[in-house]
Amino acid sequence: MPTNPPITDGLSVWLCSDTNVDTRPDGTVVSWGAANGSALRAAAIGSTRPQWLSGQINGYPVLRFAGAQGLFLETGFIAQDSFTLVAIGRSFDPRPVGGPGLSGQKMLFYQDGSAALTQSAVSVGWNGVGIYEFGVSDYPRAEVGADAACFCPLVVRYENKSLNVWLTGSNVISNGNNPSPSVDAPHGIGGTGDAAGGFVGDIAEVLIYNRALSDWERQMVEQYVQAKYACGPSSSSSSSEESSSSSSEWSSWSPEQSSEWSSEQSSWSSEWSSEQSSWSSEQSSEWSSEQSSWSSEWSSESPSSSEESSSSSCSCEQPSDPVPVTDGLVAWQRSDLNLSVDGNNQVVGWGPVCDCLPNMARVSGAGP
Repeated sequence: MPTNPPITDGLSVWLCSDTNVDTRPDGTVVSWGAANGSALRAAAIGSTRPQWLSGQINGYPVLRFAGAQGLFLETGFIAQDSFTLVAIGRSFDPRPVGGPGLSGQKMLFYQDGSAALTQSAVSVGWNGVGIYEFGVSDYPRAEVGADAACFCPLVVRYENKSLNVWLTGSNVISNGNNPSPSVDAPHGIGGTGDAAGGFVGDIAEVLIYNRALSDWERQMVEQYVQAKYACGPSSSSSSSEESSSSSSEWSSWSPEQSSEWSSEQSSWSSEWSSEQSSWSSEQSSEWSSEQSSWSSEWSSESPSSSEESSSSSCSCEQPSDPVPVTDGLVAWQRSDLNLSVDGNNQVVGWGPVCDCLPNMARVSGAGP
């Protein structure tokens, strides 16, 4: 069983693409069982089924939907008016903006078709997200144009019918206008079972909570999936301006440009490998010679019976790979030398590489 998400209180549905996926010999999905081992499952509906593909997002598999497939959650009532939907994946096609009904809407979450209920339905394309409540209107309650080519994750939260949507940590929809009917959590994933409005893309994981997560809880879940799938906003940019520019450039990429990037990356990788090989053959020997020279100088400069030491002459044998700069060196300890541990592998002492050096520090007592 995969590692539990950080928030499990109220987690009614948890589906992971690497756990409990029942497939046919051709890789098409028959059903998708709960990751925590419960009896809940999502069963395939319609004439075609999504495809299970391994090693797609940070080594994890995905369920690939092509617009005419759907999975239906074989569960009873999940929640009403307050619930949270979470999905991780990527979208390959755009969704029509402002369109009514199901036609071409790329439904990632959808209702079961019951006229007696108003259920939330979530349309996702690489150009944005739309939220539908068909018991109220055939038109979207709220929608936004945004980069949803990779949603890691998409979070849809209903809190007493008030709606908020986050894409990869950014709040893209905030709509507090409550419709008059109650809104139920959806039971469908990936499409409607026909070509009318199915999702086109990959899904790696789905979590549905029967309550509205707090902002802190939502952020914990976002961090969990971003670490798991190695996706989400970068924290390594040197300035907010660079980060904004990078985000803007990524948002404008289409699937075709992603393919071009993959080809260019392969070319760069080949050139780098060639240059690296050349560096290794030409400069490795230079480094070896310099290291040998440093080692010789180190041996000749090491204090023996001199004013630097009040003890007898030093008989310490230096390692074969000494540090290249020894001038001013007063402390030198290495994890592979003179390390003492107890029966629990805790460090109780860490001696210097060589006692010949003055003022060497020794670590003692309880340690890491």
